[in-house]
Amino acid sequence: RNALLDEANARLAAANHELVVDADTQRERLDRIAVLSGELARVQDLDILLSRILREAVALVGAGAGVVFLVAEGMLHAAEIVGASEVRTRDIALDAATVAGQVAVATDPIRLGADECALAGRSAPAIGTEEVLGRRAESALVVPIVRAGDRALGCIALTDGRAFDESDERLLVHFASL
Repeated sequence: RNALLDEANARLAAANHELVVDADTQRERLDRIAVLSGELARVQDLDILLSRILREAVALVGAGAGVVFLVAEGMLHAAEIVGASEVRTRDIALDAATVAGQVAVATDPIRLGADECALAGRSAPAIGTEEVLGRRAESALVVPIVRAGDRALGCIALTDGRAFDESDERLLVHFASL
């Protein structure tokens, strides 16, 4: 009995430690978000704002790369890029031919796991980051940048993190609304 109790206590202690570490990580993440939100509210230069948002979003969700696409002259233009191995183009179509185009038009976020990314550009629409980043994505999260009147100004696409989840999506939606 004592051995069973000791084993159960050891498992509870390990689980408790994991919860404390997770709570500390989430607290640090929230602190970074709060500080960044305050700093971004004071930034007046769009290029600086987009660069900072993208870099922080990539870091906070653990993405390998990211792109801010802005609607310009009927296209999506890659205004900011982080983690590209080779930029082949900065412009993609603003239509349903890509996930980024779908998100910018419909203003609904889209998360893709490894299976969906494997089909992207083959039997499913390309993500839209392939040509910009110079590689295929293993996972992707694309959210619209929406302003007054629910009109999309573009979208933010993150790729190659672990499988993105709802908390990553909420975080990126928050940044895209700043």
